[in-house]
Amino acid sequence: MPNSSEKFIFVFDSNGVRSFNSKNGLTIGVGSDESIADVIIKKEGESEVIGTFELSEKGYIYTNLSERMDTWINLNHLDKNVGILLKDNTHILFTDDKKDMISIFYTGDKERCNNPWKVLNQKQIKSNKIAKSMKLGECIINGDEIYIKHNNFCIYQKIDSNEKVNKINYDENLSIRIKERLGSEKGKSRKLLKDVNLDIEPREMVLVIGGSGAGKTTFVNAVSGYEKANAEIHYKGIDLYEDSARVRKLVRLVPQFDTLRDKDTVYHTLKDAAMIQLPMEVVKNKEKLKAKLENILNIFGMEKERNNFVSKLSGGQRKRLSIAVEYLSEPEIFFLDEPDSGLDAGSAEMVMKQVRNIVDEDKIAIVISHSPDRLRDLYDKILVIAKDSVDNCGQMAFYGSIDESLEFFGVNHLEDIVKLINNQEKADYFINKFKSGDLNG
Repeated sequence: MPNSSEKFIFVFDSNGVRSFNSKNGLTIGVGSDESIADVIIKKEGESEVIGTFELSEKGYIYTNLSERMDTWINLNHLDKNVGILLKDNTHILFTDDKKDMISIFYTGDKERCNNPWKVLNQKQIKSNKIAKSMKLGECIINGDEIYIKHNNFCIYQKIDSNEKVNKINYDENLSIRIKERLGSEKGKSRKLLKDVNLDIEPREMVLVIGGSGAGKTTFVNAVSGYEKANAEIHYKGIDLYEDSARVRKLVRLVPQFDTLRDKDTVYHTLKDAAMIQLPMEVVKNKEKLKAKLENILNIFGMEKERNNFVSKLSGGQRKRLSIAVEYLSEPEIFFLDEPDSGLDAGSAEMVMKQVRNIVDEDKIAIVISHSPDRLRDLYDKILVIAKDSVDNCGQMAFYGSIDESLEFFGVNHLEDIVKLINNQEKADYFINKFKSGDLNG
């Protein structure tokens, strides 16, 4: 039987705020003829039905029927004639070439019908920590509060409820909103990555997988700021694209191939890095500097190797030293590009467990790996990036837990996911399946 529980939509347009019960389905339209649809969101131009809410066996599906206005589901673009299974508390945004913005908020929370919505002006936005950090068109649910950011104002509601819906601690999460990352090929611009939107919480270790050339490294470089994209990257209320000084302290990247000098000892490698990374009050104080270096050697289990030359280290020891060098400044976000590459099983486990220990100290780690099954229990989430056939660029094919990913793709091993999405036809299928909100296998 269809899931017929009562659902509501709130429309935010030039008419103010309006609410509708979607129990029997709804049509959304534009134009002067108000008889063509249940809800008219814009009265200008030719009359047209641009979308529908319809009840299915799994719940309500919103289908985009028009290219006249761009349609975005939680900031993910919805193509024409594509339907998406809606989750509670979904934001649908409509934009056009005049940069008009109209929002629909879909929810099963009846309490929202009994509580007023407010409009925050520019002055109020500047004094509100969440609202001032939001990007245009973004919707944030923070406990019993909802924020929806439009061009010159922010829509806001707070309900008196003990139930915290989809709680996002915005101040703590790494918020990633990549619209697109462009590159060039033979002098022509082309998309490398698009529509990658996710949030990562402190103490989460995220695995990134995808086929060759799908955009894994492009994603890491975009989020870290090494190669900026058309994107909004926020962490603890900080715009990581704007505050470069803070980024250097908060974010560190461990590349696949290190730049360690073979003729330096482990201790001098760390000391040289400390002279660059650490504050002057530490560098100039011999006791503080020595204590810092001893602590790093202890954390990474390299006390016995302190006087060894880098050239004499094993692959696992060398990788641990590479990570230790980047850990000196105690960053909060780590990016690691194939940290287990070329290592035997035992060395890889030691390295990755060390990364896990770091993450458990309220850090975030984003890890690219070509051997995802080897230590998959260490990860909290997985991001799957696949190359579509339309733009031939990387898009999200999945983001969630490891177990959910296996169910979503219908496989038993993570490496089988990569094999599936290397087929572009299947990649298209899973990209659209994830966009639709269908997380069942």
